[in-house]
Amino acid sequence: MMGRLGFSKRLTSTIILILLVVLGGTAIALSASTAADEKSVAIITGIHHTAISTGDIDRLLKFYRDLLGFEVVSDSRWPAGVRVADEITGLKGSAARMIMLRIGEGNLEDHIELFQFSSPKPKPSDPNRPVCDHGYTHICLSVTNVDAEYERLKAGGMKFHCPPKSMGGNDKVTYGRDPDGNVIELLGPGSPE
Repeated sequence: MMGRLGFSKRLTSTIILILLVVLGGTAIALSASTAADEKSVAIITGIHHTAISTGDIDRLLKFYRDLLGFEVVSDSRWPAGVRVADEITGLKGSAARMIMLRIGEGNLEDHIELFQFSSPKPKPSDPNRPVCDHGYTHICLSVTNVDAEYERLKAGGMKFHCPPKSMGGNDKVTYGRDPDGNVIELLGPGSPE
């Protein structure tokens, strides 16, 4: 029975974790004790994923999957009237499509979740929002060669603030934007001299 209870709690936690990102931010993976006689203690183990709300999920999917190399983990929808989705998101009559993407393997696995709400009607964001404004500022991707990846992504249509720059040390950095204007940082070593 304890095994089933533990699985049920993990499944419930996973469902809640997936729906939490609808709140527009980053969800954090939590671990809790399942023993009835032990105190439940939450332990933050890392960031599971970052969520991005968009007005054109297929356009962002093409960018993150086809240009950046993320793979689709899941693609699902919920219709208006799903009470638990409305309770978790704090919205009334919410309906959305969500796609979970993954890159990397094992302990180096990271996720981005894309959302397109059909209800309630979302407000569009400014695709040129300065990174100093409050809220999500950027996603940073680790790369093996910043200069080469910059050239590849630029050739694929990604817009950048500037070519990769050295910030001291061995690494270089640059900021670019996805089709919705969300900032993506590339960080890693440059081309060998």
